[in-house]
Amino acid sequence: MTKDAIKKKLRDLKKREVEMRTEYGARPIPLSALVWDAFFSEKSLKGPRYSVDQLYQMASDERKTVFEEYFFTVTIKHYEEMGLSYSLLYDPSVLSVLGLHVGASPQQVKDRFRSLAHKYHPDKGGDPEIFRTLLEAYEKLK
Repeated sequence: MTKDAIKKKLRDLKKREVEMRTEYGARPIPLSALVWDAFFSEKSLKGPRYSVDQLYQMASDERKTVFEEYFFTVTIKHYEEMGLSYSLLYDPSVLSVLGLHVGASPQQVKDRFRSLAHKYHPDKGGDPEIFRTLLEAYEKLK
């Protein structure tokens, strides 16, 4: 992906966030409250997590994970603003501990946890630290 394509993608993400959170102009939100501003910058600034240069240097899968994490955060923010429950949405960083994608179902989470717990359980010769990490991640997803 070229730097220009990344810039275009970032502008598109910002536009989509504004559309989603304002319900296509039906309700106002202060533009200073955009999640986009905490995640991205088209310049090399220190405030946001990712600049265009950083995104350019990432592998495609890494960039995809960043965009998924951003979209998840926007969705959570929107749900909070609307007073809706977001209990069925999973944090992508927690899902990645289990090796799952953002759209994983509750059954997929449960199955994957059981598989990894069996593999890493200390009683079965597995690593206790990895097992503890898996337990913590699963508790957050339950």
